Amino acid sequence: MNSFTLENSFYGYDYGPETRVYLQSDYQAIGSAFARTLNDYRVCLAQLQQEMLLSKGWLKPIKLKEITGIPAAEMIANGLKQDKIRKKKEEYIRKYHSRMAKEGKGFTIAPITSANSTNAKQVESLKQISNTAARKLARDSS
Repeated sequence: MNSFTLENSFYGYDYGPETRVYLQSDYQAIGSAFARTLNDYRVCLAQLQQEMLLSKGWLKPIKLKEITGIPAAEMIANGLKQDKIRKKKEEYIRKYHSRMAKEGKGFTIAPITSANSTNAKQVESLKQISNTAARKLARDSS
C-alpha cells in the first residue's frame, strides 16, 4: 500500500519579498502535474515490481536508473554547473569588451561577402579572439 500527502496553500506562497496569490490556472496546472506524476509512478511501480520478481528481490541499480531516469539532485547539479560555466563566459566577454573600450580598441564585425584578403584577415582575427577566449575559459574552469 502506498500513501501520498498533497499539501497546498489556498491563498498563495512567499516569493522573496512578496506573496504570490494562486490563480485558478495555477491550481489546474498543479492538478495536471500531480495526475501525470501519479500515472508515471503507476508505470514505474509496475516495471519495478516486474523487475523485483525477475531478480528475486534484487533490484539492479542500473535498471533502477533506467526506469526512473536521472535523479533530481543530479539534474540540479548539472544545471548549476552549466549556469556557472555560462556566467563565467558572460563575465569574461564583459571584461574583454570593457578592456577593449578602455584601450580604445573597439572593433566591429563586418559581414563576410567574399573571400577577399580584408575579410580573410577579419576571419583570422575573429578566430584568434575566439581561441583566446576559449583558452581563458578552460584555464578559469580548471
